[in-house]
Amino acid sequence: MEAIYTQVLSSSTSTVNFNNIPQTNTDLMIIASTRCDYAAIRISGAIRFNADASSLYSDTIFAGDGSTPSSGRSQTNFSYLLETTGTSATANIFGSNTIYIPNYTSSMFKQYSSDCVSEHNGTNVNQTMYAGLYRSNAPITSITLFPGGGANFVTGSTFTLYGISR
Repeated sequence: MEAIYTQVLSSSTSTVNFNNIPQTNTDLMIIASTRCDYAAIRISGAIRFNADASSLYSDTIFAGDGSTPSSGRSQTNFSYLLETTGTSATANIFGSNTIYIPNYTSSMFKQYSSDCVSEHNGTNVNQTMYAGLYRSNAPITSITLFPGGGANFVTGSTFTLYGISR
């Protein structure tokens, strides 16, 4: 496993992009520590591959907050895949996210999954697992991450893209 790109935000931004992803590995992994300027304890963030905004993304979501489990399915022009803390969360608390994308160079549809957690000083903890399918035969050459609700990722959010080889 090798780090391909790392971005540590020094100012707020609406998107984080990984472009020109080398096609020399078999799998990708993103580790992201995220916070946004949305007025909530937490908000889901999303991903797009290859700047593709067509409705080729299908998701299954499993979530829990320590007392109430939930699940859902969606098909949209992006994929929910992140948990981001907002301005109502305890100061300096960031959402923790691990995203895994196997066989990203394949000419088959792409599967992906993530394991995310966001917490608010121990009083509100949310654990979310996402699984999805990007129904495109094109290799993944770029990835865009963005928080929901029209928010911005804030200073200190960190994103590292890793390449994994067999």
